Amino acid sequence: MSTQAFRVAVAPGALILTILLLCWGCWIEDDLEPTTITGIDFVTPHVSAGNASLHVMEATGYLCPDGANSQLYAVTPNSIDGPLPVALLFHDEVLDYVTLDGSNFAMDNRLRAPWAIEQVRRSLGLSNPSTGPGLGEGAWAAALLEAGFAVIAPGNCWGDLWHGRGRNSIAEEGFMRLGASLADDSLRIAAEQLDIDENFVIAVGLGEGGRAFTELIHAGVDLKAAAIDSTPDLLEALLDQPMINAEYIVGLTHIYSDEVGHLVEATDQVAALRTYTRRDSIVHLVTELELRLPIIYSYSPTDPRVLSSLTEPAAVAIETSYQSPPGAYQLITRTESVHVESNRSIDEARGLVAWLLEQTGPHFPDLGDDDSASP
Repeated sequence: MSTQAFRVAVAPGALILTILLLCWGCWIEDDLEPTTITGIDFVTPHVSAGNASLHVMEATGYLCPDGANSQLYAVTPNSIDGPLPVALLFHDEVLDYVTLDGSNFAMDNRLRAPWAIEQVRRSLGLSNPSTGPGLGEGAWAAALLEAGFAVIAPGNCWGDLWHGRGRNSIAEEGFMRLGASLADDSLRIAAEQLDIDENFVIAVGLGEGGRAFTELIHAGVDLKAAAIDSTPDLLEALLDQPMINAEYIVGLTHIYSDEVGHLVEATDQVAALRTYTRRDSIVHLVTELELRLPIIYSYSPTDPRVLSSLTEPAAVAIETSYQSPPGAYQLITRTESVHVESNRSIDEARGLVAWLLEQTGPHFPDLGDDDSASP
């Protein structure tokens, strides 16, 4: 199955009702021992030795389909004392399910803890394959560390577009999808080991990781600002062509099974998905809910992995809606055919972090509960 999920086509004569049947989950278990690592040196092409520390934490209770716990990677600057402002960094490539023939929708099985950990490492710049579009090189993490942020990157092993809260059909799939729940809970998990300021948080979404941003907003997480790059935001264009995009839509029925699983007819499922996926879009947040959080939105109309019909509506909505009532935004429309380019350019990432801090104002932690603070 191709990893180019948004460009998958099926035979025109296929019956979508048959294709949209939910399937039983299965997976291959990998050996992954519980891991907790604190304070080792964090070194990437953009971060020199001695400047930052890496902390790897078990997300206890957040079981991946392979039976292992998911993990959080957190990185902190060495030269700044806490409590530190926080940047939640959400990785790409988080859609998968098991098909009727027992294979995975994605070419690589994404329903495994090792898969999620590798995506986190790529996003942070710890693992950078020489081939493949959109594989992160850690520019965002480096720029955020230079600005004094703690960077927290949870691993999504549930293939749920960061939407899962354990309400999918466990009977059909055999596991709970927990991407949104972990996105919410990452601050708590990190705060148990790190000196961070949970009242000063920004979100950075890379590719499909941008969909975690809307989930945080719906959950009431208090964010100061956000940066979104190359996210498939409004999915209506896929739902408008259900025969061509049937395999992708099957994935959505798994992810939104608590909301569409009771519907028998495929046409009714698609109609319901149109409602719920729009609700979970930046387009909805800025046009109907009038969200005016400072935001950077970056995309390429010729992105090799995501169709412009999925990214451009959010750009148009931000540019139009942020005029009245007004809001601070930066819109980047790239002329190159690239995916998540902001995570490849350290100079650009530094500039974007500086802009975000101009909008939020500098971080002044509340030291009222610190024993060393003046009475």
